[in-house]
Amino acid sequence: MAGRPAKSVFRRDKYRRKRDPDEPKTARTIGSLEKLQAKCNEAKESPRKKREFVRYICNRWTLEVDNVWLPADAWDQCIGPSRAHDGDTCWGALDLSSTRDLSSLCLAFWEGDTLDLKWTFWTPADRVKEHEEEWRVPLRDWVERGWVIATPGDIIAYSAIRAAISGVVLSDQGNHSLIVWHRRPCSDTAFSLSATTRGNAQKLVEEELFNYDGIKVEEVRQGFASLNGPSKEFERMVAGRLINHAANPVATWMARHCVVDTDPAGNIKPNKKKSRHKIDGILTAVMATDWP
Repeated sequence: MAGRPAKSVFRRDKYRRKRDPDEPKTARTIGSLEKLQAKCNEAKESPRKKREFVRYICNRWTLEVDNVWLPADAWDQCIGPSRAHDGDTCWGALDLSSTRDLSSLCLAFWEGDTLDLKWTFWTPADRVKEHEEEWRVPLRDWVERGWVIATPGDIIAYSAIRAAISGVVLSDQGNHSLIVWHRRPCSDTAFSLSATTRGNAQKLVEEELFNYDGIKVEEVRQGFASLNGPSKEFERMVAGRLINHAANPVATWMARHCVVDTDPAGNIKPNKKKSRHKIDGILTAVMATDWP
């Protein structure tokens, strides 16, 4: 009817609390100056926290902030001498990609308060040139220098990954034999493995490494519940210069564009799909940081 207020407006006006004109207004604050300074200091150490600070504290758009997880300056300072850890106890993580992509193994060794990280990467030899053009990295140079292992053929030879972890290879007759290999970790090493293993990769993890080779295997699911804790610990250690990546160029390339997901509760985890390039090495480093 003409002249009658809308129902919703009527109800809003009816139940609205009328403020006393003499009542002082309560200012909304974000906490004490000390808390604000602490959040500001945290933002200086982490691109992720910088985005949160600019967005939620400064109330500004964050389009100008690079959407990366790990601060490049802190990562570049996480370099120490490369140490030999033959026979030392470590915790490892394996991310098995598709057979035509890039797989990563990361071993974590404690050296005092510092965590030494050592990676092994595999890719098919017949796809090195193709991947180099697609990823825009000097992949052939990395192969020649030993940073990436190119297994013969068009697919990754999982037998090479098995040999790297357990030292076990099959002879031409199909018999097991133990080899001495400089990349082989100690026999009591425990490995946490990515849950994205399917097909032949599942056979490698569950049947060959666990049942035949006696390697302790723990499945790591790729959700917030499993990855939030180790992701934040890895972030803290990078910011504190408490890891040593020994200037690994493959891991550094991956760290430069690694992106994380954040849920409403503030949990984080690396996101492969949102990252511009491969981040397998960072994902395995995060899992390897989560010692039992």
